[in-house]
Amino acid sequence: MTASYIAEPAFLAEDPHKLAKTDLTKCTLLMNVGPALLMFAVYEPQNKYLITLKGYFFDIHDQEGSLLETLEQCFDQNRILYTAFQDIKISFDNHEFTLIPDELYDPSLKKEYLTFLHPESAGQSFQTDRIEFLNAVNVYAVDKNTAGYLRKEFGSAKFYHAETAFLSSVMQEADNAATRLYVRVQQGHITITVIVEGKLKLVQPYPIYHGMDVYYFVLNTVKSLHLNDRHVEVFLSGQINEESSVYKELIYGIPSVSWLKRPKNITYSRDFNKYPDQYFYILASLAQCE
Repeated sequence: MTASYIAEPAFLAEDPHKLAKTDLTKCTLLMNVGPALLMFAVYEPQNKYLITLKGYFFDIHDQEGSLLETLEQCFDQNRILYTAFQDIKISFDNHEFTLIPDELYDPSLKKEYLTFLHPESAGQSFQTDRIEFLNAVNVYAVDKNTAGYLRKEFGSAKFYHAETAFLSSVMQEADNAATRLYVRVQQGHITITVIVEGKLKLVQPYPIYHGMDVYYFVLNTVKSLHLNDRHVEVFLSGQINEESSVYKELIYGIPSVSWLKRPKNITYSRDFNKYPDQYFYILASLAQCE
């Protein structure tokens, strides 16, 4: 018998009164899946209200099973996931992606685009998101078994890469007069996104082993793009806080560092206030993906 890996969720925020009164068949299930995380939320699109959220972290390298087995057990413990939701949106959250301009994209080469940057692993499936507002295609790799399982369990779902959802949100909020550098922190990786005067200049994932690595990559990005470091606004997002070495290293050497606020056009239950804004940006962004 396979041992159960899932205990209590790392995050839980909900409005139980609203959840009990709401017709969930008119709601959207939002889900973000990564190599070491699962987060899901129930979103009411009519009122743009995020009713409930749960988040799990796990390290499958410390377990006898696989990510797929862990997800199966987690889903069994959360039967709300099998409600007949009006819409289901699922994002894959990993660092194996790249953006290709429309005019250079050839569908027959999507595997080559990615394996040129990231060594191919066994059992990968290569997916794409068309990003119309950027005139580009996001090419990304996911675990074939995990993707197949999610498609079987949620046949009507729309699938995205997490970076697609992230870009959809930050580009909407971009200030045409500002220079903004976003650092999205994941386990063992970061993704740096640079927007200058409302235009996307860079999206690049990097491996990290220490907080100082993040400072180096941010500084190198500022210098390589010839940005004025006094005018660059740096925004951090992810499951980190003021005690993180990433944050401490950045504020030591970067003039302007802020936490990325949740998207403003969504209403959140008061229970969300017990967590920092930067924790759940991807799920909130996923609600706005078409």
